[in-house]
Amino acid sequence: MVKLLSLAQLTLSHYNTSAASGQQLSRLEFFMSELRHPDLEIYIKSRSAEQVIEWLEKVCDSVQVLTKTATSCELELQFGEQYMSASLQQKVSGKAWSSLWFKSNPTPWNTDLDCALVASEHMATQIRCIKASWEDNEQDDQSEEQWWRVEEREQQLISWHS
Repeated sequence: MVKLLSLAQLTLSHYNTSAASGQQLSRLEFFMSELRHPDLEIYIKSRSAEQVIEWLEKVCDSVQVLTKTATSCELELQFGEQYMSASLQQKVSGKAWSSLWFKSNPTPWNTDLDCALVASEHMATQIRCIKASWEDNEQDDQSEEQWWRVEEREQQLISWHS
């Protein structure tokens, strides 16, 4: 119990620091953004499979292409001592977009947005990701999905009909 209280205090302290810096997040939005998603998915604009794999080779300890077709790759990635599966699908949501799905999350990123920020900077392109984890969105199917649009170190919430 003491460990949970310490985490809550740390999170609240971090929230108060963020609020003081001008970020406009509710306490619930802030806390939810800090939770670790069980898997991650980002949508990458106008980058080839080779360019995405090149980025992965920079952020992973190892990258192995298991299978590759004209529009998809199945990958095995290593972060530290943990291995995970990932899938890269090209030409989704229009021909300009690729989906990169980390099927579990031993990555250095807690959320899709954390991953999107790093990917956008390194690949110098627009990245989109869902605002909340898919699990969270399943609770309210009627609400319009909100997505993060990340480009040139800026992030913006948008409605994207993928």
